[in-house]
Amino acid sequence: MDLYDLSFFLSTMWVGPFWLAMLVYPEDERTKRILSGPWFFIGPLVIWWIVIASDPKGLIELSEGFTDPLNIVDSLVGVLGTRAGASAAWAHMVAGDIFITRWMWNRCMERETERWISAVSVFFGVMLMPVYGLWIAWVGVQHFRDPSWFEPIVPEVIGNARFWVYASGAFEIVLGIGVALPWFRKEAALGLTLMLIVLYWANLNMWINEIPLNGRVYENHWHILRGAGQILLILISLWLGGWEMGNRIFHSVRN
Repeated sequence: MDLYDLSFFLSTMWVGPFWLAMLVYPEDERTKRILSGPWFFIGPLVIWWIVIASDPKGLIELSEGFTDPLNIVDSLVGVLGTRAGASAAWAHMVAGDIFITRWMWNRCMERETERWISAVSVFFGVMLMPVYGLWIAWVGVQHFRDPSWFEPIVPEVIGNARFWVYASGAFEIVLGIGVALPWFRKEAALGLTLMLIVLYWANLNMWINEIPLNGRVYENHWHILRGAGQILLILISLWLGGWEMGNRIFHSVRN
């Protein structure tokens, strides 16, 4: 077990007791006491700094990549593809997720919500957000690794299929990471909701025009399942904050 394996284990184990306390004993005084200070997220942040200090070259390369708009995604993929980058990203996400989960738990306590609502919020606060966001980001990376796989389903009317594959991949990476991290999660969730609606145009194009993928034309029931999956992804992004952020923007525009 090296430093990166150890950092993954420790950052996960650090937040575990706090998460379980909010999930199993949300109204207990001991839970309120241990979550009243900063200790619930300090551990992963310290681990993040240790991992970054162990490989400063990766952070320097990432900073240099951000100076070139055309290579930002490549730099991000390169850093996250290393053991140091993956470990640092995990510690960062764990700290952010326990922070936002604590906020959700606190809101449930203040509003005296039903126990099952509190439990669902706390459970998915840690479990769903990072997994969902990183999966979206991973799909975006595939747009750059194998763009030719996605090109056939891009509607011809918008032209330049390679450009749109790269553009959608970049949005998926940025918004996926945005959802996985807590700082701009609601804004990213709204952007992801809109993106998922727009991107289904390509899947609909594939269905209507019977476009083969990997040499196979899929039957109607597969397209129906794919559409249902897209609806589920949209509902998740709305639940993660897209609906709330959309309502906030709508009311601010109206006023």
